[in-house]
Amino acid sequence: MRIPWEKIVQEYGGVIAKVMAEVKTKYPTMVFPSSMLPASKADIKDAFDMFLEPGNFDLPKQQRSSMSSIYMVLDRFIDDEDAKAKDEEYQAFRKKAK
Repeated sequence: MRIPWEKIVQEYGGVIAKVMAEVKTKYPTMVFPSSMLPASKADIKDAFDMFLEPGNFDLPKQQRSSMSSIYMVLDRFIDDEDAKAKDEEYQAFRKKAK
């Protein structure tokens, strides 16, 4: 069963808020595990296309710009193991730099 696009956009916004709040402590490399996403990347992209379709929502220009920024973060979600490896690599580098 497909999740309605409105719900995907809303849940994805919640995920973005969570990772941005934790970026300094939990995600210093600015890559995030894709398992956090409420749907596949393809479904999220489709949901944003629907959300921004003229006539679906009458968003002010500033909100449309914000939605574009939130959409761009989607590329920062990668395979969970790859995200973990990037964070571990960064932590090892930080130890050496001290």
